Amino acid sequence: IKPAGAWDAGRLHVAWENNEAGRRHIRFATWDGKNTSAEEKVSLEGSNYAPSIVAIGGEIVVAWHSFREGNYDIYLRRRAADGAWGNEVRVTRSPGIDRHVRLAAKGRELWLAYETVRMASGYRIGGEAYRRIHIVRVEPDGSLAAPAGIERSPLAGRCEGANLAFDNDGRLWIAHIRPQGRRDGWCGFAIAFCGGEWSPLLRLST
Repeated sequence: IKPAGAWDAGRLHVAWENNEAGRRHIRFATWDGKNTSAEEKVSLEGSNYAPSIVAIGGEIVVAWHSFREGNYDIYLRRRAADGAWGNEVRVTRSPGIDRHVRLAAKGRELWLAYETVRMASGYRIGGEAYRRIHIVRVEPDGSLAAPAGIERSPLAGRCEGANLAFDNDGRLWIAHIRPQGRRDGWCGFAIAFCGGEWSPLLRLST
């Protein structure tokens, strides 16, 4: 379930959740237009959910959130152009629940959007006391760098469900949802980052 795909040189790479072995993990396969490759297991430990995938110059990157050591964090793994997988990398170490990662690429740069949630008491659906979106670039040494001014941007408020993409002019766009009161559901918004500045918040639905 929950497949995510990325095109690269005419091939479609797909990652998805699978629980065939009794614990949820992430699998991967490639379709070249005629045939599908053998499935490969990407995640190595824990219970793993909601993959995202992006192609960067022949390299494929898959990220997901995983429950290990009593906590949810973001992990990723890179697949070289020759098909060899690198080591599994733990991206976050927040005491909260880090989840719902989405990937985007700008040239050779790898960007992530994900959300952090903290519960008022215990884990239950809808019981969040804190929730926010993070936007980060993965540096060559594995560290994370956030765009300038994100703590003062509209993304610093309560929002979730982020997806991100770069347009042809290099602007980073983040689409997401925000609550419209306690019983009024959610509304979609978008915001752009370019030249160190954030655009006004754009409402997508009426």
